[in-house]
Amino acid sequence: MAAEELYASTAEICMVSTHVWDTLGAQNVGCPAALVAGPSNAPPPKLAVLGWSAVPIAIGLDLPSVAAQLIKLWR
Repeated sequence: MAAEELYASTAEICMVSTHVWDTLGAQNVGCPAALVAGPSNAPPPKLAVLGWSAVPIAIGLDLPSVAAQLIKLWR
């Protein structure tokens, strides 16, 4: 819905979340995802069984560190 509201494709936006399941869902529909990780939400392993990598494009312990990584990737 966010992509539609912005008149963008899912590949042109990025889901940033503190929940692994949100990042998995975003990646499943072609949206890059970033994870603000903590003790209870470690990054997922690569899911080779499904034929795709579930590793977010940016992972950090807080939002500023994730944002800094995304800025470097998307500039």
